Amino acid sequence: MHILKDEGFAEIRVPDIALVIAAVQQQQLDLDDVLYVSAAGPITVTLPLN
Repeated sequence: MHILKDEGFAEIRVPDIALVIAAVQQQQLDLDDVLYVSAAGPITVTLPLN
């Protein structure tokens, strides 16, 4: 099963994990701390498993 047409494309954005780790280390954050607040709400160091 194909979701995209042959001439279609997908743009996938993912965080730069090296920058995330550097920020966590620099700010001395714990796993449940807020890394930053986006328009969708707070983004924690780890994602909830819900």
